[in-house]
Amino acid sequence: MPNYQHLQKIIVDFRNKRDWERRHLPKNMIISLWVEVGELAEYFQYWDDTQILLELKKNREGVADELVDVLWWTLLIAHDFELDLGAEFKRKMLKNSKKDDKKKYKEVGLKVPNSVVSLSEMQSIIREFRKLRGWDKAIHPRDLLLKMFEEVGELAEHVQWKSVTELKDYIKRHKKEIADEVVDVLICTLLLFHYLEYDIQIEFDRKMTKNGQKYPL
Repeated sequence: MPNYQHLQKIIVDFRNKRDWERRHLPKNMIISLWVEVGELAEYFQYWDDTQILLELKKNREGVADELVDVLWWTLLIAHDFELDLGAEFKRKMLKNSKKDDKKKYKEVGLKVPNSVVSLSEMQSIIREFRKLRGWDKAIHPRDLLLKMFEEVGELAEHVQWKSVTELKDYIKRHKKEIADEVVDVLICTLLLFHYLEYDIQIEFDRKMTKNGQKYPL
């Protein structure tokens, strides 16, 4: 089960060894996340919900590469914005649970451990949340992708129209709101990994090997 902190360390080490950190300002990073979501979207366009799974199977490696890139930037943004992703994931999932109609879901109790570091465990909690509400019966990957666009857009709203200096203070003062959007992007990403039947660790390791060959030291 991949530990998000372990993947973060690999990503940060890869980045820092290549002296890319100086270019990773908040706006640059979120634009980079947008780019990767856009590249992922290229595999989803022009196919309706009945055709899409067959088409995605024809391009499994390419789709996995883009999903890993989305995960890469999501984890890196969480790291550089100093977000405790495990704690923020728990807070956001409980917050989502409280948003529900209490009368309708009064018998539903979402169980989230105090410390969530495994991405597989996060996937299980997300699936259980959806199952308890009957949302697991029809998951359309194109809808998940559109939801991901929505969440990245909401994340982008936090950094637009602000200077680098202003952003440093803004991120500190609005950490919970920003964390909500980062977690929402992560949820969409993990759902797509699960729905398309990818092993996160295997695909991450494969893509990092490709990255290392593409960007040698």
